[in-house]
Amino acid sequence: MKKAKRILALVLSAAILMLALSCASFALDSDSVTVDLSVYDGSVISPKQELTVTDGIAEEYGFTVSASDHNGVTIDEPTVFDALVAAHKAMYGDAFTKETASDYLVMTSGFITKAFGKSASSSGFIVNGRTPNDGIYNELYGSYTSYACDTAEIKDNDYISYYYYQDTDYWSDAIADLSADNTEVNVGEAVTFSVTAFSSWCGSMTEEVIEMNTVKCPDIDIYAYSDSGSVKVGTTDAEGNAVVTFDEAGTYQLYCAGSADVGLGVESPLVADWITVTVSDTETPDEPAESDSFLFRVFKTVVYVVKVVFNIVVDFVSDILGKVF
Repeated sequence: MKKAKRILALVLSAAILMLALSCASFALDSDSVTVDLSVYDGSVISPKQELTVTDGIAEEYGFTVSASDHNGVTIDEPTVFDALVAAHKAMYGDAFTKETASDYLVMTSGFITKAFGKSASSSGFIVNGRTPNDGIYNELYGSYTSYACDTAEIKDNDYISYYYYQDTDYWSDAIADLSADNTEVNVGEAVTFSVTAFSSWCGSMTEEVIEMNTVKCPDIDIYAYSDSGSVKVGTTDAEGNAVVTFDEAGTYQLYCAGSADVGLGVESPLVADWITVTVSDTETPDEPAESDSFLFRVFKTVVYVVKVVFNIVVDFVSDILGKVF
C-alpha cells in the first residue's frame, strides 16, 4: 500500500509539473501586453496610465489595420494603434463600441485623423522616448524609417506617449525627458528633477544625433497631477533642474510643461513626460527586485496552485486505494 502511494505521488507530481509548466508558458506567450500610455495636447487629456492591450483589439472594433510593415514583415504583436483603441475603451467605457468607435477614433492607412473625439491630423506618438522605427539606416534622410501606428509593435512595460502638435506652423514640438521615474523619497526630503528635450524631428535618428541635439530646459514647470487638477510643484532653473519637496506621503504623478529652445530658432512646445514619485513618512527597505517581476508572480501563483491541487488529489486517491486494499 505504501509503495503504491509513493508511485502514485510520483506520477501525479510529474503530471502536475507538466501542467504548471504549460500554464506558465501560456502566460508568457499571451497575445496581450501591459503598457503605460499618456495623451497630451498642451493640456492633459489622459495622464500616464497602465493598460492591458490585446493583439487584434483594433479589428474587434471594426478598424482595418496593416498585416505587414513597410518592409513586408508580418505584424503579429499588439501595436501602438491597438493601445490607442484600448485607451479609448478605458476612457469612454460602454459608450465606445464597434458601432460608435468612429465617433472617437479614425485611422486610415496608418494615419490617425481623429482621436479622443477631436481632429488628430496633426498628432504623433513616441514609444519609450523615441519614434518607433525599423532600425535600418536611410542615408538619404539620415535617419531610420518610422513605423505607422498600426505597424509599430509594442511589448510589456513600454511607455507610449501620444500627442497633438501644439506648433502647427513649424512642427517644432520637442520630446521632453523628466528624470527620474519611480523616485522614492521621504516627506520633507529635497529631491532634484531635471528636464531635457530634443526636437521631435530627431525622433527616428541615431542615438548619437539625438544626444547631440538634446538640451537642458530652463523655465519648465513641473506639475503633480490628480483627478481634481494639476498643482505646480516646481520650475526648472537655468540648468534645467528643479528642487522639490513633498509635505504629504503618497504616490504622485508628475509631468512637465512649457517650451524650450531646441535649436530650431523658435520656442518649441514640450510633449509632456510623466514620472511616478513615491513619498513615504519613513524610510522603508527596498523590495527585492524579483517581487515586481511578472514571471516571478506567475511562478509563485503556479506553485501555490500545484501544492493545493496535489494535496487534494493525493488525499482523494489515497482514500480510494485505502478502501480497495
